[in-house]
Amino acid sequence: MKGFLLIVIILLLASCREKENQTSIVVSIEKKIGSEPFRRVNMPFKHVDTIPDFINGIPKLDSLALFRLKLHKKSKQNNNPSNIDLKNFLYAVNGYKGNNQVIITDNNNNYSFSDDSLIIASQKSKYLVRNDLGVQDSFPILKVYAENFEGDSTINDFYYIQTIPYYGYLHPVKDSIRELYKLVGVINEHWEGFFKHQKIDYKIGLSSNFLGNPSILISKRQQAFPNPTKNGTFFPYKVEDTIKIANDFFYIKKLDFDGKEIVLNRLNMSNQNRMGYRMGEKIEDLQFFDIVSNKTISTKYLLDKHEFVLLDFWGTWCAPCIALTPDLIRLNDTYKNKLRIVSIAYDKSLDNVLDYIRDSNLNWNHAYIQGDAKGRTHPKLIRDLKISSYPTFILINSNGDIEYRGGSQTLQSIDSILAD
Repeated sequence: MKGFLLIVIILLLASCREKENQTSIVVSIEKKIGSEPFRRVNMPFKHVDTIPDFINGIPKLDSLALFRLKLHKKSKQNNNPSNIDLKNFLYAVNGYKGNNQVIITDNNNNYSFSDDSLIIASQKSKYLVRNDLGVQDSFPILKVYAENFEGDSTINDFYYIQTIPYYGYLHPVKDSIRELYKLVGVINEHWEGFFKHQKIDYKIGLSSNFLGNPSILISKRQQAFPNPTKNGTFFPYKVEDTIKIANDFFYIKKLDFDGKEIVLNRLNMSNQNRMGYRMGEKIEDLQFFDIVSNKTISTKYLLDKHEFVLLDFWGTWCAPCIALTPDLIRLNDTYKNKLRIVSIAYDKSLDNVLDYIRDSNLNWNHAYIQGDAKGRTHPKLIRDLKISSYPTFILINSNGDIEYRGGSQTLQSIDSILAD
């Protein structure tokens, strides 16, 4: 009997160990109303010059226009642009009745407006939505049904959409009659799922699948999702990215919106060989030619002598960068025993950079990349570190890890780290 109990205990322990050291995590996901923490997606409706015969139930208004929005994924049969099926669209009416604007969306996709609700709005709304999110939020979020195609198969789908009058969206035509009727579809949704790893509850969020290649966020269940901001503090993940969860690394292998699941495969790797550009990841040893001392320097060499290295991506053309010069000087003076700054100017003119360094008395290391930061193509270092806004600061600790990164609002946080 004791031997039997011992075998049972061993099997239970082995089962627990297998779950704890799981090789993959399959997370069920569900579409949710509202886009947070992601951005909403604006899709302009296209004006329909001739009302198709299959559209009916259009109400009597003083004036109106019909619009359509492409919702459906193409099948193999309708891949030819010259063979457009007019039924593969979401239709909406925008018109005027007295002093009010009237909007109707065929959200059940039956090509009839007789069973759809009217949205009554002030004529001022179309001028206010651009700068007033509250006005945009006053329009209801509709559950709009659609049929999507995977090869020869038809999949019933839906999206959460707001239909909003939006004067001046994209390419406005001043005083154009058509501009007064312009409609924009706002995709206002995200996906969400939950899972457990190493006895910790996590949640996963995904942006709308409307445009494909969605962004992915992961956080502990009780915490808010990190905010993927423009200034580069945090970057959302994509399918095929590697992500660290607790003490393990996972490869985002598969995302199946039709099957409503995302698959994470565990990798046999440690943080020691994880190179990247996100906070918590290691940064490779970078070598620079110092344009002041005319010597080659490296981050590894500087970290052998200092506790931190701060990479400062800037340019003489960048007003926020110039405005932060006094703060950088103060940071350098305050922490010169533990911090080394490397300012990397991405600029068209080396002479302008050298003049500014000399005139501002910037007594630290300086590197130069010639080019146009506002152009479409960028050098490898800029691409590898995902530098998309200026200034961008990357703080590297003595282990070669990215301790912190961000934009013009980051120096205060970096100051707090250095002060500890």
